[in-house]
Amino acid sequence: VPIRTVVFSAACLVVLVTSAVGAFRIPGIEPWWNGWGRMRGWSENPNQFGLLCSALVLLSLYLAETADGARARLTALAFAVPSFVGGVLSGSDSFILLMMIGWPMFLGLKLWTWLFSTERGLSLRTTFAFLIFLAFPALIVSAAPFLPSAIERAQNFAVETMAKNDQAENRFKLWNEAVEIGVEA
Repeated sequence: VPIRTVVFSAACLVVLVTSAVGAFRIPGIEPWWNGWGRMRGWSENPNQFGLLCSALVLLSLYLAETADGARARLTALAFAVPSFVGGVLSGSDSFILLMMIGWPMFLGLKLWTWLFSTERGLSLRTTFAFLIFLAFPALIVSAAPFLPSAIERAQNFAVETMAKNDQAENRFKLWNEAVEIGVEA
């Protein structure tokens, strides 16, 4: 079932994105919210569309992880591309945040798994994980001069985003309610 979902959604998103850029028109669907600002696809608003795209990207990543063979893995990753493009075009902060946090976490966990695998011998994956593990301190040291600038940009982005329409208070309220509902469940 997940592979059918990913294939169908990728095909629909390709049609939707090509329609949104003006290749043709789908009757009854206005893919852009407020003109050409943010893509909303067939959703009520761009944030719903962004969350749908993030779920489809993660589902494609799961299929790539559990696929048998390199060809099936690359196919599953290829199906993630339309969902990723749709999510970026939505301009959803939640999508961007999820991708900025999710991908590095996934890669870190994957490297950790490869690093401490119980395989006998030295596989290409284990070697790659050891090289990344050894290069990580040098990467951190080389990135240190850029850290103040990156922190300043992140702070400015957060302030600009949260200042729009008093988003910060509403978002924290909704997140708090979501956590409470999750704990109760």
